[in-house]
Amino acid sequence: MSPRAFHLLGGTLFSANLGSLALSPLAESVPVWLVLYGLASLLLGWVVLSSVEPRHAAHSAGAWTPSVSSVLLWSTLLRLPLLGADPSLSDDLYRYVWEGEVVVAGLDPYDLAPDSPELSELASTSRTHRLVNHKELPALYPAGAQWIFAGAASLGLGPLGFRLIMSTLDLVLCALLLGLASARAVPRSLVLLYAWHPLTVVEVVSSGHFDVLAMLPLALGLLLWERGKVPAAMLAFGFSVSVKWIGGFAGLFALEALRRRRVGWRLSLLSVALLLAPVVLLSLPFAVDGSLPLGSSSTYGLHWTNHSGVHALLVPVFGTHPARWICVSLGGLVFVTILRRGLEPLKAFLWLYVGMLFLSPVVHPWYTLWLLLLVPFGPSWGLFLLVSLAPLSYLAWTNVAAGGEWSAPGWSAGLCYGLPALLLGSEWLRRVLGGGRVAESEPQESEGECEQREEGQGEPESAMEGIGDREPKVDG
Repeated sequence: MSPRAFHLLGGTLFSANLGSLALSPLAESVPVWLVLYGLASLLLGWVVLSSVEPRHAAHSAGAWTPSVSSVLLWSTLLRLPLLGADPSLSDDLYRYVWEGEVVVAGLDPYDLAPDSPELSELASTSRTHRLVNHKELPALYPAGAQWIFAGAASLGLGPLGFRLIMSTLDLVLCALLLGLASARAVPRSLVLLYAWHPLTVVEVVSSGHFDVLAMLPLALGLLLWERGKVPAAMLAFGFSVSVKWIGGFAGLFALEALRRRRVGWRLSLLSVALLLAPVVLLSLPFAVDGSLPLGSSSTYGLHWTNHSGVHALLVPVFGTHPARWICVSLGGLVFVTILRRGLEPLKAFLWLYVGMLFLSPVVHPWYTLWLLLLVPFGPSWGLFLLVSLAPLSYLAWTNVAAGGEWSAPGWSAGLCYGLPALLLGSEWLRRVLGGGRVAESEPQESEGECEQREEGQGEPESAMEGIGDREPKVDG
């Protein structure tokens, strides 16, 4: 990527974000916004992914690389317009603020739903209670998230203040990704796939989704793992799972990597303790009454659905709940398969998350940010589109506006999952049948991996083998 292309891309995406601001509230302009969003996302993917295609390899040694400061400066500028767009595509932000107020008041959001009589006095003075969704359900998010919500509430931060905090932390996350890219010898320009993606900006800056609170310690843990700081990495993974449960899988894959390396029992035991410590310590205050801080987790797990892939195909054949359990079983099979492959934590988590997106009964667009975070380390059009097409689920707003239920047109899910599946499948087949590398799905090799290639270890046999099985140099 040339300096001209870099700055033109940044300027074009900035203009697109200004357009999104002009269309605000986005929920009332979904079809038009999706056209603008789609063009901006495709432009980003085309410019960045084409820069790592094989035909550019001959020029890679002398290629221009954007500086860290320029990437972060443009990342900051791209986020500024959407701070002026009130959240409309999702109202989850108001629940974050409300639950923080409940915790600050000394009450338990896992025991008391927003419409509980015990919270009527607090509700009468709250500016966000009337905007909270599903008032009949208690808290869903893990204890680590609740304490952060409480911290924001104790500072008197409303929805805009919370969005400012999330936006700032997201820039910190971008900086960590740049550090991780450097540690793994990945071209810095690939980090733009997350840092500049319109979905990142909309979901974090405009909607204020708190996933960045869990993705940040995940990225920190992966960076520490890369540098051989195993205990610190495990503690970071522990903080990730304490904010959102999915973050725990990175820790599990790290423990499996340590087992395969046959490290001493002291380091293994310490790693387990550090992974569990944040979850246990942050959850204890909510468990003093003898109940686990799970809130509405069972309701979410057993009954909720939204814009699903495989689950939606199975429901007409087996029914809703059997289809759910089939997907859970298939997810377990994916998890075990990845464990047996012995992939390093980053790649293991990436492929597990891909499987979960296809299998989960509930997929919201901001869920895909976790995958987008790792796409720079396995650049692929299939993975990029699996993320970029997710906002098609917001077409449900057009149905709601017409007086219907929350439901996106059936073709949107077919496109969201079908096209990425075809691309990922074709990449895998090209690898297996052609015996060659699929540049779009391969991470950039580090010096150590290049040395292994030179020693004749050969090419990977499948899309899940040989894609960066990196072991940390254990420090301490």
